[in-house]
Amino acid sequence: PEGEIEQAIAGVWAELLGVERVGRFDDFFALGGHSLLAVSLVDRLRAEGLHTDVRTVSITPVLADLAAAIDAAPSVPVEEARPSAGDSAIELSPGDGDPLFVMHDGSGSLSSALSLLTYLESVPVYGLPVNPDGPVHRTVEGMASRMVRLIREVRPEGPYRLAGFGFGGLLAYETAVQLAGQDLPVSFVGLLGTHYDPDRRKLPEAPAEPQLIHLTEAAAARYHALPSALPVHLLGGAAAGFEQLVRREDLHVHPVPESSDLGFGTVSPLAAGETLNELLAAAEDVPVAGYSPLVVLQQGSPRAVPLFCVPGAGAGVASFTDLCGELGTHWPVYGLQPRGLDGLHLPHSTVEAAAARAAAGIEQTCPTGPVHLLGHSFGGWVAFRIAELLTAAGRDVASLTVVDGEPPGTPVPERDHLDVLRTWIRIFEMTLEGPLGIREEDLLAQPGDAARLALVHRRLVATGLAPARSKPGFLRGPFTAFAAALRTSFHPEWTFTGTAHLLLAPDADRDETDAEIADGWRRRMSRLEVLHTTGTHMTMLRAPHVGTLARLLRTVGR
Repeated sequence: PEGEIEQAIAGVWAELLGVERVGRFDDFFALGGHSLLAVSLVDRLRAEGLHTDVRTVSITPVLADLAAAIDAAPSVPVEEARPSAGDSAIELSPGDGDPLFVMHDGSGSLSSALSLLTYLESVPVYGLPVNPDGPVHRTVEGMASRMVRLIREVRPEGPYRLAGFGFGGLLAYETAVQLAGQDLPVSFVGLLGTHYDPDRRKLPEAPAEPQLIHLTEAAAARYHALPSALPVHLLGGAAAGFEQLVRREDLHVHPVPESSDLGFGTVSPLAAGETLNELLAAAEDVPVAGYSPLVVLQQGSPRAVPLFCVPGAGAGVASFTDLCGELGTHWPVYGLQPRGLDGLHLPHSTVEAAAARAAAGIEQTCPTGPVHLLGHSFGGWVAFRIAELLTAAGRDVASLTVVDGEPPGTPVPERDHLDVLRTWIRIFEMTLEGPLGIREEDLLAQPGDAARLALVHRRLVATGLAPARSKPGFLRGPFTAFAAALRTSFHPEWTFTGTAHLLLAPDADRDETDAEIADGWRRRMSRLEVLHTTGTHMTMLRAPHVGTLARLLRTVGR
C-alpha cells in the first residue's frame, strides 16, 4: 500500500478479515469481506477520520480504488461522520429524495442490497440488518415491527419506499402493512424473487435453536399476510401468490431473469437493478386512505353529554347495543368502529393511529363541550389515548371508563397466525360460556389458513354465534382486526386526572389478579374507582350483566 490512506485501509482490512498481508490491488470481498463486515469497515474507517460509506466500498472494493475515492471525497468531522451505534438502520448510500429501505434477506446478509447500489446512484439507500445482540423474533410480524421502528428513527414521516430479496420481500410487505396501519404513506414496495403461499398444508414447528436461517424459514411458512391496497412491484416473473393479497390495479409484475444460486432470493440483483431504478424514479406518492370510525348508536338528547364507546379487539360497535337499551333513549351514544372489520381496509397497527382517527371523528361530530369516553378490553387503551388527545386540544373529558381492560404497559408476547386463532377461539368460548368444540388437532389438520377460518365459521354457525347463511369470508375482517390489536403494545407517559372507572369481570384464567390490573391503571388514572360485575369478559356487555355498567354511567352522567 502507498500513502497514509492506503496504509490505514490496509491495517483495518487486515484486522477485520484476519489476514496478515493486504496488497493495494486486493479486493475486499475476494479476501472474505461481506455486507456486515463492510458496515464494520465503514465504521472503523470513519473512526480513523476517513469518510466513506457502504456504497463506495461496494462499487470500489479494490484497496487502491477505495483509497482514491476517499481521498477525493470532501472531508467530514469524525463526530459527524460516524454512523449511529447499536440497533439501527445502516446508511448504505447517500443521495437525494425519498430513501429506499432494503431488508436483510433472511440469512442476515445485506449483500443483495449492496449489489443494487451501482444502479441507484441518486437514491439514498438504507439497509435493515438483523440485530444479533437483541431479542430473537420468531414471526414475520415481530421482525417487521422492529423494521418499522428502525425506519421511523431515520424518517419519522413518509412516504416510504421498501424492498427486499426473497424472505426480505415478505418482510418488506409486512413492514409496509404496519406502516400503512399507522396511517403513514407507502409509495413503493419492491419484492424481488419473493413467493407467498397462503395455503400451506403443513405448518412447521418453530425451531428450538434460534439460528437465524431456521427462524426465518419457519416464520415465512407460518406468516399470514393481510390483503392491502399497497403499490406492490414484483420483480421475478409470476405473481407468486400475491395476486390473492393485492388488488389487480396495485400489483405490478416485472419479468426479470432469475438465478438459482442466490439463496432466499432467486432474482439476480444485476438483472433487477436497472428495473428497480426505473420504478423508483416513476413512483408516486400514494395518499392515505380515508376512514371515518364514527357510528351513531343512539341519537339521544342534544342537551346530554355524549358517550363515545370503543369496542374490544376484533369486535364492532354493535357490542354496545344492550348498553344503549339500559342507558335510556335520552343519552346520545356513539360507537368508534375499528378500521379493518369490513375486510376492505387495513386495521390500525398502533393504538396511537387508531385513537388519532377516532379523536378526529369526535372533533368533527361534537366540536365543543364535554364528552364521556368508554373502552372495552383493548378499546380501553384506545379510549385512554383519545382522552389524552382531546385533553391536549383543550376539550373536557367528563369521564373515562375502562371495561375489563389490561393496563397500559402490559407485555405483549409475539404471536403467529395460529397463536392468534387460538386466542380468538377462546374469546368466542367466553361469549358462549362454554367450549366451541375445536380441538388443537382439528386446527393443525386443516390445509391452509382459509380452511382453518372455515372450520371456525362452521362451529360459530353450529353454536348460533354466526348467521346460518353467512359465508366464512365475513370472518376475515374481524380476525385481521383482532390479530392487529393482539400484537399491539401501548406505553403512555400521560396521566388522566379526571373521573375514571375500571369495571372488572371475574376471570379465573387471567394472568394478573384484579388488584394488579387496578394498580396498573392507577399509575395512569389518578382518580380511579374500581368496580366489579358479573358475567365474563364478553358477556358483561350483554343483558343482564350490562346493567352494572349502565348504572355506573348514569351516576357519572348526572
